[in-house]
Amino acid sequence: MTANISTRPLNRGYQPKLIALGVEMHNESLIEFPALDAERIEEFLYLCETMPQLAYGVIAESDQDAVGFITATMGTHSFSGHLTGIHDCWYVKPTHRNGFIAKKLITGFEEWAFHNGAYRVVLAIHTGLNIDKMDRFIKLMGYEHMGGTYCKDVYDARNSNRNRQSLGRSGGYRGAFQGKAR
Repeated sequence: MTANISTRPLNRGYQPKLIALGVEMHNESLIEFPALDAERIEEFLYLCETMPQLAYGVIAESDQDAVGFITATMGTHSFSGHLTGIHDCWYVKPTHRNGFIAKKLITGFEEWAFHNGAYRVVLAIHTGLNIDKMDRFIKLMGYEHMGGTYCKDVYDARNSNRNRQSLGRSGGYRGAFQGKAR
């Protein structure tokens, strides 16, 4: 039986499903991330509802089970007024990584950016997972490789006197500030 895949715009009602997917993404990732912040997620979902030209989010569901999502924002460069659609998070559960859902999520992101005046869209891989496979897939979607994503934790350097036990599994900043502003 083929599952019925649907995509829906994110709103505050999807917060529990988005958090569950976010936890899965963080647990699977090779990169340390700050803890999920339910208040910040609610703020972003509110922006998706009230300012859809600036904040974008879509959830993919298979027979009502959340299996993926993409979030993005619209921004400009410091040196140009051209709008750019900038992907923030993009995740599909491993059991649904056949390319169909990922393609649907990216295509929706591109359409949103185009309809809101973007000059360009930008995707990046932030989890450190399947980089070669993701590179091939993203290139098949028509993207050019323009550099890379580099990550450096600066939280530890600024807060070396903090108890390292609270910083997560490898001394990174997962859970260290629980999503609160630094």
